[in-house]
Amino acid sequence: MPSDLFSCGGAAATGTAATGAAGAGASALTWLFPILLIVIFIIMIIVPNKRREKKFKQMMDSIKTGDQIKTIGGFYGKVVSIKEDLVTMECGPDNTKLVISKSAIASVESFEGGAEVNPK
Repeated sequence: MPSDLFSCGGAAATGTAATGAAGAGASALTWLFPILLIVIFIIMIIVPNKRREKKFKQMMDSIKTGDQIKTIGGFYGKVVSIKEDLVTMECGPDNTKLVISKSAIASVESFEGGAEVNPK
């Protein structure tokens, strides 16, 4: 009987070692899932946003006199002059001139030969 007791204890010790090794693998998988979620979040949210910001900056840098613009306040008009960060635009039936910041421009629609070119 005592030999059964020792053999059972040996099996229990072997089983514990196996469980410890499996537990280390499970722990690695537990950390893999949150890391994978963070990578997916970066790919789906941050990268397209950077691309959109780059395209918007390129649009702001390419504004020239004669372009049709829309402001974030909803005003539509034609660019008359550009000075650093300020843009003078004409809008309305009486060609009222407004001086706005470039950051207040929502979109740019260029006119080439009288035909509207949409940058989208």
